[in-house]
Amino acid sequence: MVIRGLPGSGKSTVAKIIASKLGNVGIVDPDEVDVKSDEFLELRRSVTGEIPDRTVIYRFDLRNAKQYLTENKMVIWPQPWTKVWGIEKAVRSLKSEFPDLEVNVVQFDLPPEHANERVMQRAASGGHTFNEKSMQDFILANEEWQNNLGFEIPYFHLTPIDNPEDLADQIITFLKRQ
Repeated sequence: MVIRGLPGSGKSTVAKIIASKLGNVGIVDPDEVDVKSDEFLELRRSVTGEIPDRTVIYRFDLRNAKQYLTENKMVIWPQPWTKVWGIEKAVRSLKSEFPDLEVNVVQFDLPPEHANERVMQRAASGGHTFNEKSMQDFILANEEWQNNLGFEIPYFHLTPIDNPEDLADQIITFLKRQ
């Protein structure tokens, strides 16, 4: 399952709640990748050429998703996914090795002003943040993404202003119907 939406929309928080409720879940969250870990640095060294860290993080998450699927775990991938082709590429890659894989997308439709406020609150408490230009890029890409989903997968919209526990329960209900 992919959870996408603006930074600050609660993707990671809800993913963790779902994982704790369902068990046997692997979360591949780019915000949680330890870029100083031996595992990440080994992948970084194996990549040739000048490749940005975010691309290596994507490859790291993709590799971890495949490992979780090999272990018969459900995968939750909370990420903004600013480019439609990015998620299409990830889905194709996973389905090439796991052809029966069922993929669902949950879209968190949080108004940009709320997302920005949450990112600032997270930064104030020591969490990761984005500069204003990056946040504006995420907002523009989010609008474009919603209008250009180019493949057929179950897609569920939520407005994550509610309690994260309630959102997790709604997503679990959605998944059980699929």
